[in-house]
Amino acid sequence: MRTLFRLYSIIIIIIFYFSYQHIYGIIIKRDKYQYIEHHFTLSHNLAQKIDNITNMNEAQRKDLFYLLNNEVCPKHVNSNLSYCLQKKEKCDVSFYLASWLYNKIKKKYHRDTLHDILSKEIHNGLEETPYDTFKKGYNHKGSDSPKITILEYGDLECLHCQKTSILLDIMLKKYPNEIKIIFKHFPISFHKNAKVLAMISEALGSNKRFWQFQSATTSMNNYDIESMSNFINKNNIDIKKWRLRSFDKRIYCKITNSANEARMLMLSGVPTLFFNNKKYNLTQDLFSLEIRLHIEKVI
Repeated sequence: MRTLFRLYSIIIIIIFYFSYQHIYGIIIKRDKYQYIEHHFTLSHNLAQKIDNITNMNEAQRKDLFYLLNNEVCPKHVNSNLSYCLQKKEKCDVSFYLASWLYNKIKKKYHRDTLHDILSKEIHNGLEETPYDTFKKGYNHKGSDSPKITILEYGDLECLHCQKTSILLDIMLKKYPNEIKIIFKHFPISFHKNAKVLAMISEALGSNKRFWQFQSATTSMNNYDIESMSNFINKNNIDIKKWRLRSFDKRIYCKITNSANEARMLMLSGVPTLFFNNKKYNLTQDLFSLEIRLHIEKVI
């Protein structure tokens, strides 16, 4: 009889335990998703000011919730992005980074990839001490009193650099009084024409000619003598002066110094951008470039 009573007691305790776990689990899950929804609604309302983004599915919400809670705000280093989005006083930096995450999650970027990019942008970019790079004498365009100076280390043979240059030109047209763009050569060793193109561009003898040549390289199928001759004839360049400048040691030193500086900064490839002397690590597209531009204005 006593054994039977003990058995019944054990069964009742087990039933009670699992019932409690089930009910508690439902409550926790409900609260968790209400919390996620709260974050999502706040951020979504903010993000719509930059980009018209439709609602996310559950998996995307989970990714967003994870990313917002696992990265610090570069403006308020003791708070994560999620917390900053809920504060009464508006945190523009968290707003822009959350908007960037929305955009990329909707474009089906993997969560781990986004985490890696965002971490580099915050810790190796926005929070870094600005690099002291030499800019005088290098080709530039844009405002004479800019709020944002964008420095590009590039290679004139690199297709990715050409695409980035087009995006930077779009930004310059959109924000002509706020941006200055500076170009520094970093010819990559496996681009056989890169050094030659750098020498040709500098031998043209003026800042204006350089940007004309850089723009022309985006439409060249190859870099033969015929293509160079077409550019020279089209822009009424004095060939004798151009040839003389091509052998100027100062041009060689300028390109070499620029490339050495890039190596000293441990740049792994091109294009590499710096916004106000802080490295840019987000994706190379117009939306991301504008996000960083807006962050630099408010950080």
